[in-house]
Amino acid sequence: MPRLPDDSDEEVDLLDQGRRRASRILHGFIDFAFQGNVLEIAFGLILASMFSMFNRSSLGHDMPC
Repeated sequence: MPRLPDDSDEEVDLLDQGRRRASRILHGFIDFAFQGNVLEIAFGLILASMFSMFNRSSLGHDMPC
């Protein structure tokens, strides 16, 4: 019976590529977060939550559930 070509090397290469990409994204985010942008992110999250609460309280009574 003929053997099919071994694709295990290709699978390992693809896994390594995925790991390297994930590591690069994680390190990029960590670098971004620790460059003083943490305060900007926190401020944006606070504003977004306040806007969301305002919309729920003002529009929540008029909209059916």
